[in-house]
Amino acid sequence: MTTLSLLVLRSRNLQRAVEFYRALGLRFNPEQHGSGPVHYSADLGGVIVELYPLAADAPPTGSPRLGFTVDELDEKLLTLEAMGVKIVTQPKETAWGRRAIVKDWDNHTIELVSR
Repeated sequence: MTTLSLLVLRSRNLQRAVEFYRALGLRFNPEQHGSGPVHYSADLGGVIVELYPLAADAPPTGSPRLGFTVDELDEKLLTLEAMGVKIVTQPKETAWGRRAIVKDWDNHTIELVSR
């Protein structure tokens, strides 16, 4: 069996990225491995999500689409809207639960589902 264990995203504005994902409920700790850059790490039930700084001349992390199951979707969206986050698709009922799509500060598409 193959399982996801690590997801690394790079951001031009690391603090804003941390704020975005904290608003979704991720709990980050700062880390640094050897002489590497300071970055942030959160454990989501065995999947490590890391946010790293992105050099000014480097492209963002491609175009991944992330999905998070969250409690209280509407409250999360209100928090994100207050932060100025773009809501791409307003919440609606789907076969997977109540679902909305937002964009983080680095233009990654984030699907939020509340079951």
